[in-house]
Amino acid sequence: MSEKGSTTMDFGETSEACDSQGNPTIKSTSARRARSLQRPEVSAALLPLKVLNHIFQYLPLKDLLSAMLTCHSWNNVLAMEDSDIWQAHLIRNVPDAALSDPFLLGKLGSARKKLRAWYYAWNATDISRNNYIRTNGFTVHRQPVAQSTDGVRGKKGVLHGVHAFDITWDGPLGTVAVIGFATK
Repeated sequence: MSEKGSTTMDFGETSEACDSQGNPTIKSTSARRARSLQRPEVSAALLPLKVLNHIFQYLPLKDLLSAMLTCHSWNNVLAMEDSDIWQAHLIRNVPDAALSDPFLLGKLGSARKKLRAWYYAWNATDISRNNYIRTNGFTVHRQPVAQSTDGVRGKKGVLHGVHAFDITWDGPLGTVAVIGFATK
């Protein structure tokens, strides 16, 4: 024991000294070397754009929303509306009939906008029996049946904002043709 109340035990290259309360303090060249060779901290925000694009292509859309809210870097990557991410989701989710129709989604410039339009298209499970939705998902046809009232709803409702609809009514209108928008 030295005069300051510390002991030293020598185990070859490492010498372990104890402080005045008996807690070991390591004084080793190999321990210092190990600390200096530690890997730097990795931040997900610093991942290369190609890596983020590849990862985000496989996330569900709800998770992409969460990723956009995670950090500025990820938000910037997902804000590119025609990136590989949105193209992959567009091809995976929107039917070929809708993508190949030059008039249907042609005016929407980006893949992200086209994908958004698809999620607001007609709901094939919420339609009356005299109507049917074409394979493109955006066009509703009505079978001409007398004395019937028919309807179809969209997949998703809207809460606020400005919304535009292009409605073309071909053929016989019947006794009364009505287009309506319902609120809650």
